[in-house]
Order: sequence, then C-alpha cells, then structure tokens
Amino acid sequence: MTDNANFGKPPLVDRTKGRRLPTPRSDRPHREDLCFPVRCANPSCNHVRWLTRSDADKAEAEQRVCKKCQTSEAGKKGYAATATLYGADFALKAVRQQQLEHPSRYERIVESWLAELALAHDLHVLTQVAFTATDLGNVAHHFLIDFVVETSSDALAVEVNGYHHKKLRAERDYWLTQLYPGDVYFIDTDDIDHTPQAIKDTLRQLVQR
Repeated sequence: MTDNANFGKPPLVDRTKGRRLPTPRSDRPHREDLCFPVRCANPSCNHVRWLTRSDADKAEAEQRVCKKCQTSEAGKKGYAATATLYGADFALKAVRQQQLEHPSRYERIVESWLAELALAHDLHVLTQVAFTATDLGNVAHHFLIDFVVETSSDALAVEVNGYHHKKLRAERDYWLTQLYPGDVYFIDTDDIDHTPQAIKDTLRQLVQR
C-alpha cells in the first residue's frame, strides 16, 4: 500500500532535461538556476513551463496546473461567486466590461476585419454581446459573444477561439450553437495566423447571404 496520491500517474517533471536558465532577482540580475520542464497537471493542457528544482518538486507533489489553467479556473470561480452574490446579469456585465477593456490580440485582428466589412457592406458590428437562453431542460445558459454582425437578414455570431477555449469550453460552444437564433461562426486562432485570407473570404460570404 502507498499513501502517495500521485502513485501510478505519469510524472510531470522530466528530470533528464535539466538546463541552467536565467532566474534574475533584484539583487542578482545575472542569477541562473538549474531548471526542469514541467507539464501542466491538467490532462487536457499540453503546456510546459520551466521551473527550478524546488518549484518543480512542489508542482509534482501538489499536481499543480499551469498559470493559464489556474487563471481560467480562478475566473470561473470568481464568476460563480459573483453570480451567487449579485446575480448572473451583474456577473456577466462585469466580465463584459473586462473583455471590452482587455481584448486579445486575435480579437483585435478580427475586429479590424469586421470593421472593413461593415464599411463596405453597411453592416453594424457589436462587440461582447450578452446573450441568455434556456434549453429544453429549463436550464439557463449565459454567453458573451465576441462579435455579432447585424445584416439585413441575420445577426451572425462570431467567436474567436484560442487553444484553452477549444480545450475547456467545448460544452459552452455546443450550447451556443444550439440556442443562438442565428448562425455562429467559430474562428480558430491558428487559422488567423496561417490562413487569414480564407477567414476574411468566409466572413464576407456569410455577411452577404
């Protein structure tokens, strides 16, 4: 028998690939430490960060997730707590304001593309649109849609999805496609990097239908 809760799990730390990396401090700006690659403990995340031996040991012992996963989970808990205290509408407004003030680089790129289309085709583009709908089980779903493009015949929802969104929010996107009354177009950030013209062509086709 063993008391080790991590027994049988694949190790997070690869101790065969240690290397000396800069770990500066205010009093030692040129300091270096032996660091090791450490996987995120979230099985759906492939992120690897380099940690000193002591931090790597702690990450292994406590099965720590990476900073992005930690921030994502903290955001979910913060939203849930705010929704419990003040209601879902208040929490959604708070998140919306945060998103408006701090858009991602990819959201700014797509926003510029939509602005070009709006000028060329007399469209109205809304950003971070709150949308709430109830499914057949009478469960309310609350969404913030990155962009809504209002045409003469439709209101196209446009979502910009990065790596963590795709990994952790698939259920959310499923319900959006089920409940939103118009079309939903998901844009992969990898495609923004590699095939931007194809995305712009698709957006143009969608808003001209």
